[in-house]
Amino acid sequence: MIPSNSNNKAGCDPISSNCVIWQGPDLTCVKVCNGDTVSDVVANLCTKLSELMTASDDGIDVTAMSKSALDGTVSTTLTELIQQIIDNLATEKARVDNSGLTCAEALLCEADIPKCLQKNAGDKTKLGTSAYLEFLGGEVCSTKTTLSSLQTGVIKANSNNIIQLQADQYTTPTIYTSSIGTTNSLQSIDKVLQQFELDYSLLKNALNTPTALYAGVSAQGTMVPLDPAGWQGTYYTAPTTVAHTVQNLWSVIKDLRSKVTILEGLVVAPASNVYPLMGGSSNTFAGGFLDDCSGTYAESTSSTLFNIYNETGSVFDTSVRAYSDAAATTEIVHDTWFVISGSTTVARYSTISPFWRNVMTDADTNAACT
Repeated sequence: MIPSNSNNKAGCDPISSNCVIWQGPDLTCVKVCNGDTVSDVVANLCTKLSELMTASDDGIDVTAMSKSALDGTVSTTLTELIQQIIDNLATEKARVDNSGLTCAEALLCEADIPKCLQKNAGDKTKLGTSAYLEFLGGEVCSTKTTLSSLQTGVIKANSNNIIQLQADQYTTPTIYTSSIGTTNSLQSIDKVLQQFELDYSLLKNALNTPTALYAGVSAQGTMVPLDPAGWQGTYYTAPTTVAHTVQNLWSVIKDLRSKVTILEGLVVAPASNVYPLMGGSSNTFAGGFLDDCSGTYAESTSSTLFNIYNETGSVFDTSVRAYSDAAATTEIVHDTWFVISGSTTVARYSTISPFWRNVMTDADTNAACT
Protein backbone atom coordinates (compact mmCIF):
# COMPACT_ATOMS: atom_id res chain seq x y z
CA MET A 1 0.00 0.00 0.00
CA ILE A 2 1.46 3.38 -1.03
CA PRO A 3 1.32 6.06 1.65
CA SER A 4 -0.25 9.42 0.89
CA ASN A 5 -0.71 12.61 2.82
CA SER A 6 -3.42 14.11 0.64
CA ASN A 7 -5.96 13.92 3.48
CA ASN A 8 -3.49 14.50 6.31
CA LYS A 9 -5.21 16.86 8.75
CA ALA A 10 -3.01 16.27 11.79
CA GLY A 11 0.32 17.24 10.26
CA CYS A 12 1.68 13.72 10.70
CA ASP A 13 4.01 11.98 8.30
CA PRO A 14 2.24 9.41 6.09
CA ILE A 15 3.30 5.79 6.68
CA SER A 16 2.44 2.51 4.92
CA SER A 17 0.46 -0.21 6.74
CA ASN A 18 3.32 -2.52 5.81
CA CYS A 19 5.43 -0.58 8.24
CA VAL A 20 3.06 -0.98 11.20
CA ILE A 21 4.05 -4.09 13.22
CA TRP A 22 1.63 -6.25 15.30
CA GLN A 23 3.18 -6.46 18.77
CA GLY A 24 0.43 -8.35 20.50
CA PRO A 25 0.37 -12.09 21.30
CA ASP A 26 0.09 -14.79 18.66
CA LEU A 27 -3.51 -15.40 17.54
CA THR A 28 -3.42 -18.85 16.03
CA CYS A 29 -7.17 -18.94 15.36
CA VAL A 30 -6.77 -16.12 12.80
CA LYS A 31 -3.15 -16.87 11.88
CA VAL A 32 -1.80 -13.63 13.35
CA CYS A 33 1.65 -13.68 14.92
CA ASN A 34 3.68 -11.16 16.86
CA GLY A 35 5.73 -9.20 14.35
CA ASP A 36 3.25 -9.37 11.47
CA THR A 37 2.47 -6.16 9.64
CA VAL A 38 -0.91 -4.51 9.98
CA SER A 39 -1.50 -5.38 6.33
CA ASP A 40 -1.08 -9.11 7.11
CA VAL A 41 -3.20 -8.86 10.25
CA VAL A 42 -6.08 -7.18 8.42
CA ALA A 43 -5.79 -9.62 5.52
CA ASN A 44 -5.94 -12.61 7.89
CA LEU A 45 -8.85 -11.12 9.78
CA CYS A 46 -10.72 -10.56 6.52
CA THR A 47 -10.05 -14.14 5.49
CA LYS A 48 -11.33 -15.48 8.79
CA LEU A 49 -14.36 -13.18 8.72
CA SER A 50 -15.14 -14.37 5.20
CA GLU A 51 -15.15 -17.94 6.49
CA LEU A 52 -17.46 -17.01 9.32
CA MET A 53 -19.81 -15.29 6.90
CA THR A 54 -20.76 -18.72 5.56
CA ALA A 55 -21.38 -20.08 9.08
CA SER A 56 -24.86 -20.29 10.68
CA ASP A 57 -26.28 -17.18 12.35
CA ASP A 58 -28.40 -19.34 14.68
CA GLY A 59 -28.20 -18.44 18.36
CA ILE A 60 -26.68 -14.94 17.81
CA ASP A 61 -29.17 -12.07 18.14
CA VAL A 62 -27.49 -9.34 16.12
CA THR A 63 -30.50 -7.04 16.44
CA ALA A 64 -29.88 -6.76 20.19
CA MET A 65 -26.35 -5.45 19.65
CA SER A 66 -25.64 -1.73 19.73
CA LYS A 67 -24.13 -0.70 16.39
CA SER A 68 -24.32 3.04 16.86
CA ALA A 69 -20.51 3.33 16.74
CA LEU A 70 -20.37 1.72 13.29
CA ASP A 71 -20.90 3.63 10.09
CA GLY A 72 -23.10 2.38 7.29
CA THR A 73 -26.43 0.52 7.03
CA VAL A 74 -27.55 -1.10 10.31
CA SER A 75 -26.89 -4.86 10.11
CA THR A 76 -29.50 -7.45 11.19
CA THR A 77 -27.53 -10.69 10.73
CA LEU A 78 -24.10 -11.87 11.82
CA THR A 79 -22.93 -11.86 8.22
CA GLU A 80 -24.07 -8.26 7.73
CA LEU A 81 -22.47 -7.24 11.06
CA ILE A 82 -19.09 -8.74 10.14
CA GLN A 83 -19.24 -7.07 6.75
CA GLN A 84 -20.11 -3.76 8.44
CA ILE A 85 -17.10 -4.15 10.78
CA ILE A 86 -14.84 -4.94 7.82
CA ASP A 87 -16.13 -1.88 5.97
CA ASN A 88 -15.50 0.28 9.02
CA LEU A 89 -12.00 -1.20 9.48
CA ALA A 90 -11.23 -0.61 5.83
CA THR A 91 -12.42 2.96 6.12
CA GLU A 92 -10.39 3.47 9.30
CA LYS A 93 -7.34 1.85 7.69
CA ALA A 94 -7.61 4.16 4.72
CA ARG A 95 -7.91 7.08 7.07
CA VAL A 96 -4.84 5.92 8.97
CA ASP A 97 -2.94 5.31 5.76
CA ASN A 98 -3.77 8.80 4.63
CA SER A 99 -3.25 10.42 8.01
CA GLY A 100 0.51 10.32 7.96
CA LEU A 101 0.57 8.75 11.46
CA THR A 102 3.56 6.72 12.56
CA CYS A 103 3.09 3.08 13.52
CA ALA A 104 3.34 3.97 17.20
CA GLU A 105 0.83 6.80 16.80
CA ALA A 106 -1.58 4.58 14.86
CA LEU A 107 -1.55 1.97 17.62
CA LEU A 108 -2.47 4.64 20.15
CA CYS A 109 -5.68 5.63 18.34
CA GLU A 110 -8.83 4.54 20.19
CA ALA A 111 -12.13 3.30 18.85
CA ASP A 112 -15.54 2.88 20.50
CA ILE A 113 -16.57 -0.62 21.57
CA PRO A 114 -20.19 -1.65 20.76
CA LYS A 115 -22.33 -1.96 23.89
CA CYS A 116 -22.99 -5.64 23.23
CA LEU A 117 -19.23 -6.34 23.45
CA GLN A 118 -18.33 -4.03 26.33
CA LYS A 119 -18.85 -6.73 28.97
CA ASN A 120 -16.38 -9.04 27.20
CA ALA A 121 -13.95 -6.13 27.00
CA GLY A 122 -13.94 -5.68 30.76
CA ASP A 123 -16.71 -3.05 30.66
CA LYS A 124 -14.49 -0.74 28.62
CA THR A 125 -16.08 1.59 26.09
CA LYS A 126 -12.93 2.34 24.05
CA LEU A 127 -9.79 0.44 23.07
CA GLY A 128 -6.62 1.37 21.26
CA THR A 129 -5.98 -0.02 17.79
CA SER A 130 -3.67 -2.77 18.97
CA ALA A 131 -5.90 -3.78 21.89
CA TYR A 132 -8.98 -3.53 19.71
CA LEU A 133 -7.49 -5.83 17.08
CA GLU A 134 -6.49 -8.32 19.75
CA PHE A 135 -9.96 -8.16 21.31
CA LEU A 136 -11.71 -8.68 17.98
CA GLY A 137 -9.45 -11.63 17.21
CA GLY A 138 -10.42 -13.22 20.51
CA GLU A 139 -14.13 -12.63 19.84
CA VAL A 140 -13.83 -14.23 16.42
CA CYS A 141 -12.14 -17.26 17.92
CA SER A 142 -14.76 -17.47 20.67
CA THR A 143 -17.57 -17.28 18.10
CA LYS A 144 -15.99 -20.02 16.05
CA THR A 145 -15.64 -22.24 19.12
CA THR A 146 -19.25 -21.60 20.15
CA LEU A 147 -20.57 -22.47 16.69
CA SER A 148 -18.50 -25.63 16.62
CA SER A 149 -19.74 -26.63 20.09
CA LEU A 150 -23.35 -25.97 19.12
CA GLN A 151 -23.01 -28.09 16.01
CA THR A 152 -21.37 -30.93 17.92
CA GLY A 153 -23.92 -30.69 20.76
CA VAL A 154 -26.92 -30.82 18.44
CA ILE A 155 -25.60 -33.88 16.64
CA LYS A 156 -24.70 -35.63 19.89
CA ALA A 157 -28.00 -34.80 21.62
CA ASN A 158 -30.06 -36.18 18.75
CA SER A 159 -27.82 -39.04 17.68
CA ASN A 160 -29.95 -41.69 19.43
CA ASN A 161 -33.14 -40.38 17.88
CA ILE A 162 -31.52 -40.22 14.47
CA ILE A 163 -30.26 -43.79 14.77
CA GLN A 164 -33.67 -44.99 15.99
CA LEU A 165 -35.51 -43.32 13.11
CA GLN A 166 -32.98 -44.65 10.62
CA ALA A 167 -33.46 -48.16 11.95
CA ASP A 168 -37.26 -47.74 11.79
CA GLN A 169 -37.65 -48.89 15.38
CA TYR A 170 -40.71 -46.75 16.18
CA THR A 171 -42.98 -48.34 18.83
CA THR A 172 -46.71 -47.60 18.73
CA PRO A 173 -47.91 -46.12 22.06
CA THR A 174 -50.36 -48.14 24.14
CA ILE A 175 -53.38 -47.03 26.15
CA TYR A 176 -55.38 -48.70 28.94
CA THR A 177 -59.00 -49.30 27.91
CA SER A 178 -62.00 -50.27 30.01
CA SER A 179 -64.74 -50.44 27.38
CA ILE A 180 -63.16 -50.76 23.92
CA GLY A 181 -61.70 -53.91 22.39
CA THR A 182 -60.08 -56.22 24.94
CA THR A 183 -61.30 -54.40 28.05
CA ASN A 184 -59.22 -53.69 31.15
CA SER A 185 -55.93 -54.11 29.29
CA LEU A 186 -53.19 -52.19 27.50
CA GLN A 187 -53.78 -51.93 23.76
CA SER A 188 -51.94 -50.17 20.94
CA ILE A 189 -53.49 -46.81 20.27
CA ASP A 190 -54.05 -47.53 16.56
CA LYS A 191 -56.18 -50.60 17.36
CA VAL A 192 -58.15 -48.67 19.98
CA LEU A 193 -58.86 -45.90 17.47
CA GLN A 194 -59.93 -48.44 14.83
CA GLN A 195 -62.29 -50.20 17.27
CA PHE A 196 -63.66 -46.87 18.46
CA GLU A 197 -64.49 -45.89 14.89
CA LEU A 198 -66.29 -49.23 14.36
CA ASP A 199 -68.28 -48.88 17.61
CA TYR A 200 -69.21 -45.31 16.73
CA SER A 201 -70.50 -46.40 13.31
CA LEU A 202 -72.65 -49.14 14.90
CA LEU A 203 -74.01 -46.69 17.47
CA LYS A 204 -74.79 -44.12 14.77
CA ASN A 205 -76.61 -46.75 12.67
CA ALA A 206 -78.67 -47.77 15.72
CA LEU A 207 -79.57 -44.25 16.88
CA ASN A 208 -79.65 -42.47 13.51
CA THR A 209 -78.16 -39.03 12.98
CA PRO A 210 -78.28 -36.21 15.57
CA THR A 211 -80.70 -34.36 13.27
CA ALA A 212 -83.09 -37.32 13.25
CA LEU A 213 -82.83 -37.73 17.04
CA TYR A 214 -83.60 -34.07 17.60
CA ALA A 215 -86.58 -34.29 15.23
CA GLY A 216 -87.89 -37.23 17.29
CA VAL A 217 -87.47 -35.29 20.52
CA SER A 218 -89.25 -32.25 19.07
CA ALA A 219 -92.22 -34.36 17.88
CA GLN A 220 -93.75 -34.54 21.38
CA GLY A 221 -97.14 -32.86 21.56
CA THR A 222 -99.13 -31.51 24.48
CA MET A 223 -100.10 -34.25 26.94
CA VAL A 224 -102.03 -34.31 30.22
CA PRO A 225 -101.84 -37.13 32.80
CA LEU A 226 -104.70 -39.67 33.04
CA ASP A 227 -104.09 -40.14 36.74
CA PRO A 228 -105.95 -37.45 38.73
CA ALA A 229 -102.90 -37.26 41.02
CA GLY A 230 -100.81 -35.96 38.09
CA TRP A 231 -97.54 -37.17 36.58
CA GLN A 232 -95.55 -39.67 38.59
CA GLY A 233 -91.96 -38.44 38.40
CA THR A 234 -90.43 -35.71 36.22
CA TYR A 235 -92.18 -34.80 32.98
CA TYR A 236 -90.63 -32.31 30.51
CA THR A 237 -93.26 -30.31 28.65
CA ALA A 238 -90.62 -29.05 26.17
CA PRO A 239 -87.91 -31.73 25.90
CA THR A 240 -84.61 -30.84 24.21
CA THR A 241 -82.59 -34.05 24.61
CA VAL A 242 -83.07 -37.78 24.12
CA ALA A 243 -82.68 -38.18 27.88
CA HIS A 244 -85.69 -35.88 28.39
CA THR A 245 -87.77 -37.95 25.98
CA VAL A 246 -86.83 -41.25 27.66
CA GLN A 247 -87.78 -39.75 31.05
CA ASN A 248 -91.14 -38.65 29.59
CA LEU A 249 -91.79 -42.15 28.20
CA TRP A 250 -91.33 -43.67 31.65
CA SER A 251 -93.61 -41.03 33.17
CA VAL A 252 -96.33 -41.85 30.59
CA ILE A 253 -95.97 -45.59 31.24
CA LYS A 254 -96.32 -45.01 34.99
CA ASP A 255 -99.37 -42.83 34.35
CA LEU A 256 -101.00 -45.54 32.17
CA ARG A 257 -100.32 -48.24 34.74
CA SER A 258 -101.80 -46.08 37.47
CA LYS A 259 -104.96 -45.49 35.41
CA VAL A 260 -105.27 -49.22 34.60
CA THR A 261 -104.98 -50.01 38.29
CA ILE A 262 -107.81 -47.56 39.00
CA LEU A 263 -109.96 -49.14 36.31
CA GLU A 264 -109.20 -52.63 37.57
CA GLY A 265 -110.44 -51.58 41.01
CA LEU A 266 -113.74 -50.58 39.49
CA VAL A 267 -114.16 -53.84 37.57
CA VAL A 268 -113.31 -56.34 40.30
CA ALA A 269 -116.47 -57.75 42.02
CA PRO A 270 -116.74 -58.17 45.80
CA ALA A 271 -115.34 -61.34 47.29
CA SER A 272 -118.90 -62.54 48.15
CA ASN A 273 -119.98 -62.30 44.47
CA VAL A 274 -123.56 -61.54 45.66
CA TYR A 275 -124.95 -58.15 44.59
CA PRO A 276 -128.23 -56.73 45.91
CA LEU A 277 -131.24 -55.96 43.73
CA MET A 278 -131.15 -52.45 42.30
CA GLY A 279 -133.98 -50.67 44.09
CA GLY A 280 -134.49 -53.59 46.49
CA SER A 281 -137.49 -55.13 44.65
CA SER A 282 -137.79 -58.02 42.18
CA ASN A 283 -139.15 -57.76 38.63
CA THR A 284 -138.99 -53.98 38.78
CA PHE A 285 -137.50 -53.00 35.41
CA ALA A 286 -138.47 -53.36 31.79
CA GLY A 287 -135.91 -52.90 29.01
CA GLY A 288 -135.75 -52.06 25.32
CA PHE A 289 -133.62 -50.30 22.67
CA LEU A 290 -133.48 -46.62 21.86
CA ASP A 291 -136.10 -45.22 19.49
CA ASP A 292 -136.39 -41.57 18.48
CA CYS A 293 -140.05 -40.41 18.78
CA SER A 294 -140.22 -36.78 17.67
CA GLY A 295 -137.25 -35.78 19.80
CA THR A 296 -138.21 -37.76 22.89
CA TYR A 297 -136.63 -40.90 24.25
CA ALA A 298 -138.97 -43.90 24.39
CA GLU A 299 -138.84 -47.66 24.41
CA SER A 300 -139.70 -49.33 21.14
CA THR A 301 -141.14 -52.37 22.89
CA SER A 302 -141.68 -53.41 26.48
CA SER A 303 -139.96 -56.61 27.53
CA THR A 304 -140.83 -58.92 30.40
CA LEU A 305 -140.06 -57.34 33.74
CA PHE A 306 -136.80 -58.62 35.25
CA ASN A 307 -134.27 -57.95 38.00
CA ILE A 308 -131.17 -55.71 37.81
CA TYR A 309 -128.32 -56.02 40.35
CA ASN A 310 -125.49 -53.66 41.28
CA GLU A 311 -122.95 -53.23 44.05
CA THR A 312 -124.79 -50.48 46.00
CA GLY A 313 -128.44 -51.41 45.37
CA SER A 314 -129.16 -47.78 44.43
CA VAL A 315 -131.38 -47.20 41.40
CA PHE A 316 -129.43 -46.05 38.32
CA ASP A 317 -126.20 -45.57 40.35
CA THR A 318 -123.81 -44.06 37.78
CA SER A 319 -120.68 -45.05 39.72
CA VAL A 320 -121.06 -48.89 39.59
CA ARG A 321 -121.77 -51.46 36.89
CA ALA A 322 -125.13 -53.26 36.63
CA TYR A 323 -125.70 -56.99 36.04
CA SER A 324 -128.62 -59.30 35.21
CA ASP A 325 -127.56 -61.77 37.94
CA ALA A 326 -126.50 -61.44 41.57
CA ALA A 327 -123.19 -63.19 40.91
CA ALA A 328 -122.23 -60.30 38.60
CA THR A 329 -121.30 -62.57 35.68
CA THR A 330 -123.50 -61.00 32.97
CA GLU A 331 -123.35 -57.24 32.53
CA ILE A 332 -126.34 -55.31 31.18
CA VAL A 333 -126.15 -54.75 27.39
CA HIS A 334 -124.60 -51.44 26.37
CA ASP A 335 -126.99 -48.68 25.18
CA THR A 336 -130.12 -50.46 26.46
CA TRP A 337 -132.89 -48.25 27.86
CA PHE A 338 -134.79 -49.20 31.03
CA VAL A 339 -137.92 -47.96 32.73
CA ILE A 340 -138.98 -48.45 36.30
CA SER A 341 -142.24 -50.37 36.22
CA GLY A 342 -145.20 -48.24 37.29
CA SER A 343 -143.21 -44.95 36.90
CA THR A 344 -142.14 -42.48 34.26
CA THR A 345 -138.40 -42.64 35.08
CA VAL A 346 -136.11 -43.98 32.33
CA ALA A 347 -132.32 -44.30 31.87
CA ARG A 348 -129.82 -45.64 29.35
CA TYR A 349 -127.14 -48.12 30.49
CA SER A 350 -123.48 -47.76 29.38
CA THR A 351 -120.62 -50.18 29.89
CA ILE A 352 -118.31 -47.13 30.15
CA SER A 353 -118.37 -44.86 33.20
CA PRO A 354 -120.66 -43.13 34.03
CA PHE A 355 -122.69 -46.34 33.73
CA TRP A 356 -126.22 -44.82 33.71
CA ARG A 357 -126.94 -41.89 31.42
CA ASN A 358 -129.91 -39.86 30.24
CA VAL A 359 -131.87 -40.45 33.45
CA MET A 360 -135.19 -38.67 32.82
CA THR A 361 -138.99 -38.79 33.22
CA ASP A 362 -140.93 -39.55 30.06
CA ALA A 363 -144.72 -40.24 30.01
CA ASP A 364 -144.37 -42.03 26.70
CA THR A 365 -142.11 -44.71 28.12
CA ASN A 366 -144.39 -45.13 31.14
CA ALA A 367 -147.36 -45.74 28.88
CA ALA A 368 -145.44 -48.29 26.83
CA CYS A 369 -144.26 -50.32 29.84
CA THR A 370 -147.30 -50.49 32.15
